[in-house]
Amino acid sequence: MKKTMLLASVMLLMTSQAKALEVQPYVGADYVYSWADIKNSKYFEDRYQALNFSVGVMTSSVMGLELSYQQSEQKKKSSLFGQTKAEYKAYGLDGVYYLGLMENVQGIGSVGLGYYEVKAKVKSGGDFHRGDDEHFGLRAGAGLQYSIDTNWAVRLMGRYHYVNADALNHMFDVTAGVRYYF
Repeated sequence: MKKTMLLASVMLLMTSQAKALEVQPYVGADYVYSWADIKNSKYFEDRYQALNFSVGVMTSSVMGLELSYQQSEQKKKSSLFGQTKAEYKAYGLDGVYYLGLMENVQGIGSVGLGYYEVKAKVKSGGDFHRGDDEHFGLRAGAGLQYSIDTNWAVRLMGRYHYVNADALNHMFDVTAGVRYYF
């Protein structure tokens, strides 16, 4: 009987702690339009479209964590110098803050760390050069989220990326997408 009471007490304590955390996982997908500040930008395109995929967890009604992967299109640019191609990938980990504004509308703020990979190819005359640049950077964003129901939400957000890499100084994104909460 003592073992049963002890086991019941432990189970009650564990379930109350899980309920207190109110963890809610989600997945998301976004369309992204980026303005990049690229060194030697007269030779490279500085506006990109990308897709962003994220997984996250709300740890409370106002805080969460989000992991994301962003892949841009490959953009070409021709000049007297030759033809260039460039694209980027970004991986992010952000802390997200949710602020209730109205019944179904939340303000969103995010701060995090990103890892950026930029790939560039240059074809000039008969010569072909390739360069890759990888760098960590800081990121911060703000936006709005509208909850359609308990599972679905749409989001509009702007995000600034401070990269300070050899080729990419910084970048600004505007994203529009959906989230599904489990």
